[in-house]
Amino acid sequence: MPDKPYVNSDHQQYIDSCVLMDNPKEIFEKFNHIFLSGYVAGEMDNLRKYGKTEETKFQARRACRYIDDNEDKITYLIRETDYDLPEDYDKDNMDNKIISILYKMWKNDNTFVAYSNDILFRQKCKDLGIPYSKFEPTESNGEKYTGYTILEMSEYELANWYESETKANLWNLNINEYLLLKVNDSIVDKQRWTQQGFKSIVKKDFKSMMFGNLKPKDIYQELCIDSLHNNQFTAITGKPGSGKSLCSLMYIMWALQYQKYDV
Repeated sequence: MPDKPYVNSDHQQYIDSCVLMDNPKEIFEKFNHIFLSGYVAGEMDNLRKYGKTEETKFQARRACRYIDDNEDKITYLIRETDYDLPEDYDKDNMDNKIISILYKMWKNDNTFVAYSNDILFRQKCKDLGIPYSKFEPTESNGEKYTGYTILEMSEYELANWYESETKANLWNLNINEYLLLKVNDSIVDKQRWTQQGFKSIVKKDFKSMMFGNLKPKDIYQELCIDSLHNNQFTAITGKPGSGKSLCSLMYIMWALQYQKYDV
C-alpha cells in the first residue's frame, strides 16, 4: 500500500488525535462529516485540564471548542467490546483499541480512510490493510495569521501564569504578535510578544486637530492602535465599518501633528 493511498470525496474520514489538535479549523472546513473515537474525545478533555505543557493544554482546549461547535458533523466510535486484532497487538493500548474498531469498519465498508500524522498509527493501518493518509493542511496549523492568538485559561491557570517569573513563549508567537488571555468567555488581558519578553497592552487614546479624540471601540482596535505605535509597518484587515481607515488616518494625523514623522 502506498504511503498516501488514493482518497476521494466518497470516503468516510476517521480523524486521529494528533491531527485534531494540530488542525481543528481546517478539518471541519474540509470535511462535512467525520468519525471520532470516544477515546480521542476523552483524551482531549483530559489534556485540556492536565496536559504536561501550556501549549498542549491550549491545543486541546482549541480542539474541544471546535468539537463543541461542530457536533452535527461528528459520529463517535465507542465499541470497546469489538477488539479484533492479531494476538501480538497489545489490547490495552489506546491506539490498538481504536484501530480494532477501524478494522471492523473497513471490512464492512471499504470507503473508510484513517487520517493520522502518527507514524506508528499509520504503520499499523498499513499492516492491517486499512486505508490511511497523513493530513497536510494548506496553511500552517489550519489557521490564517491574524496577528493575535486567543488563549483560553481557567482562573487558576491565569494566576499561575502571572506568578511565573519567566513567561515563556509557549505558543510560538512571532515578534510583535499579540496574546489575548480569555477566562470565562471574556478577554481579561492583552500581551505583546517582543524580543524582551511579553509586554502588557495599555489602552491608548490619541487625538489630532483634524479628527479630534479617538477611543478604541473594541479589543481589536486597541491592538491596531498599539501596533501603529510600536511598529514601522502594520497591515490592517477587517470587515467594512470595522475602523481600518479611521484608525490609520487618525494615527497619521496624530503622528504628523506631534512630529513623530517628517513630511
